[in-house]
Amino acid sequence: MRVLFFGKVTSSIGHRMLDILEKYFYPENIEIYQSVFTLAASAKRKRLSKQIGLFCISDQEDLYNLILIKYFFEHLHPILILPSQDHKLIALGHKLNPSFLFFHETDDQLIESVIQMMDKNIKSKF
Repeated sequence: MRVLFFGKVTSSIGHRMLDILEKYFYPENIEIYQSVFTLAASAKRKRLSKQIGLFCISDQEDLYNLILIKYFFEHLHPILILPSQDHKLIALGHKLNPSFLFFHETDDQLIESVIQMMDKNIKSKF
């Protein structure tokens, strides 16, 4: 199973989430994208289906850009991590139809348990 990671790897939340992903997935199965443009280019070449997508949003611009290319993710199971609990950001985030929505300050163990559960559920469907 492959997992897609979108976010700034150098940020605190990005680094923590990559550490979690590496507990459950081989490094070669983690696709890392730090810009929406590289993500869109890759998504055009291959169909993103039956994958977990972990989107660590750093600002509103990232969110707007992801919404613009959301049709590439129609079969992806996205986990969205927003920078704040701002109502406008939450409303925008829901346009991506996330399976789960968290915030940067969410306890990492909660996010980890969701990733583990989603991985098991997707694998059991094969």
